[in-house]
Amino acid sequence: MKSKGSLGALGVIVIVKLILASPLLPRNIYIFEPPLRLLGGWIVHSFIVLPIAAAKWRTMLLPASCLIVATLFGHAVVRSILRKSFTPIQWNFRQTTSVVALLLFTSSAAIAISAVAHQLVWLSTQDKITQRSGNSETTAALSIAKNLSIGIDSFQQETGRPPTTLEEVIEYLQMPDEQFRIRFDSGPKEGFLILPPASTTALTTEATPVVISPVLPESGKFIVGYSDGSANSWPARRFVKFLQSRKAAAAPPAND
Repeated sequence: MKSKGSLGALGVIVIVKLILASPLLPRNIYIFEPPLRLLGGWIVHSFIVLPIAAAKWRTMLLPASCLIVATLFGHAVVRSILRKSFTPIQWNFRQTTSVVALLLFTSSAAIAISAVAHQLVWLSTQDKITQRSGNSETTAALSIAKNLSIGIDSFQQETGRPPTTLEEVIEYLQMPDEQFRIRFDSGPKEGFLILPPASTTALTTEATPVVISPVLPESGKFIVGYSDGSANSWPARRFVKFLQSRKAAAAPPAND
């Protein structure tokens, strides 16, 4: 029943957004979008975040275990204090979980409020953005490269083999293909290139490059995602060096 309610709420949000996007409505109709996002944005966001979190469930074991231990320990401490004080209050585990849930929700609300305040202050001091800058393109490419690198690592851990195409990774993440493409100026969105294990070389001893972006027009650099989930920029000469080393590694050994 709860899942049906969530899907129903998601359907309402999609329908309302389609109505808001209709060209028949005046432009000031978008005044209704902020309250719509505040009321139901968390539902849409959960559909995006949960598949990624589920793919990295191992990393969530430690914080989840710490939360369980802290809850049990706190419950035992409260019951011990009440028992020694001879109070008639009967403290049960449901009350403990309610307190823990309240703490988590208030912490989340505090983080959200600080983020909103930070963005409002930042936007109030900025001029209106009329076009994408080179920095925004680099930031977007770095974010995509990191997400793809993490997806490639999760895919390999679950299937026991590296992905052969980028489409395999995107299908594994269950996310729209458009989220892993980047647009430069007014041109079409361009995709990233996956680097198979046979083509990666020992440019670094800590991690190997697994995915690379299209060239960034503003800087002439490439964004490279590594097997450890990190990403950084490569100048064109480093990319040329990478191609040369890959070609040398793939070449058959010379016969004496």
